[in-house]
Amino acid sequence: MREGSTIVSDTGYGIAWEHHGRMFVSFSGSDTVYETTENETVDQFNYTLVQTLGSWGPTQEFRRYLESKNA
Repeated sequence: MREGSTIVSDTGYGIAWEHHGRMFVSFSGSDTVYETTENETVDQFNYTLVQTLGSWGPTQEFRRYLESKNA
């Protein structure tokens, strides 16, 4: 996370932040950072980003989605 970023969600499962209009997420136990959009989780899973990172199951589903999208 860079200076000047705004934390959107910070849970035991991951952290999401906004930096200059771009949204990023990193999952616990990983140094990998993924770029996403604020509504990508709603479009894919019908959960907000905050809801997704607040629950283990949706977090894992989102992580697999981002990993496959960026493979």
